[in-house]
Amino acid sequence: MRILTLFCLSFFSLISLGASIPADMSFIVIDLKYNQNDGVKVCEIQQGLGCVFYGVEHIEGKKNAFGEIFCDYLFPYFQRNWYVRPRISPEITSILKKNSNWTRLFSFDEVVTKQEIKKYAQTKVKDPSSLSSYHGLVISHYKLISESALKKVKGLIVMNRAFLPIFGSELFSDKRLMSELFDKDERLRKIKPKWKSYNKGYSEELIEQINQDFPGDIIVIKPRVGLQGRGIAIIRKEELPAILEYVFSGVTELADDPDPTYNWWAQDSFSDFIVEEFIESDPILAPHLSDDYYDGTMRVPVILTYDRGEIQVHCLYMWWKLPTRTLSEECSLTDKHKSYSLRVDNHMFVEDEIKEKVKDQLVEALPALYEQLL
Repeated sequence: MRILTLFCLSFFSLISLGASIPADMSFIVIDLKYNQNDGVKVCEIQQGLGCVFYGVEHIEGKKNAFGEIFCDYLFPYFQRNWYVRPRISPEITSILKKNSNWTRLFSFDEVVTKQEIKKYAQTKVKDPSSLSSYHGLVISHYKLISESALKKVKGLIVMNRAFLPIFGSELFSDKRLMSELFDKDERLRKIKPKWKSYNKGYSEELIEQINQDFPGDIIVIKPRVGLQGRGIAIIRKEELPAILEYVFSGVTELADDPDPTYNWWAQDSFSDFIVEEFIESDPILAPHLSDDYYDGTMRVPVILTYDRGEIQVHCLYMWWKLPTRTLSEECSLTDKHKSYSLRVDNHMFVEDEIKEKVKDQLVEALPALYEQLL
């Protein structure tokens, strides 16, 4: 397989954590804002296996380009690999199914029931702290990983094992659980916009509290879980009373609203929601789309490894996801500032100087997050 360039391969080492998980490999995707004044501000961290990577395809000019990057990166670590197909991005599985080092499983339970893999899963390794001692790697969407089967796995690395408790119980990663990790370390607080969760509802007291907690004129409203930006609204504070009354008053027309910014709330089952500080990226041009400027959101797929007592942070790629509208257009703030990832050309490369700055900040901070999970 041709080796594609890894745009940002970097690492930070931390020795002798005394972690309860002896060795780990986890794959996450970070969406962030970046500007020269604030630096990196992480909007969201989610499990990476189900994400969309059209930006890599657009920049590399090759379909499923990120799948090749992902597979090439893992190759030196493990020669035996298995994947549970459902809910993994087709941009990844399209490459895995062509690779003789990868075998498809129909359920995670097969790891401990199917003889061809069971013999590796239940055979202990010589050095549990060393990734190279393990007999292979298993990747699966976290919702398909059986806890009872996972407890029996001794000789294989299960990707994202460290992150399983923090992804949450829904199909999509829990934003509140992940955000809470940032509050526990100064390095992480520096790269996270101010945020707070509130009980759902509509009242003058709640509106007053939000206004006190967030002094800026613009705020971001988020559900705890969602995909592709659904439920996320970027609004001026003067719009807050109307928005809260609409999405939390139980009106029947909410589910029929054609805008996923709002209809997503009709199916949101959590008792709380998130408000976040509004952060913009420095405006960028995308000449293939228009002559105007955009507020991009940077996407960074990251593999974290814990190997022989050492944490490493590997940034596999970086690109800008763009909103559907430019900064000068007459439209809602949501349309102007929320990125849209499902159009193949709605992306832009990141300049090398900015890549280095983003990489440096992530490499400094992410080990503090990973430590909490190990």
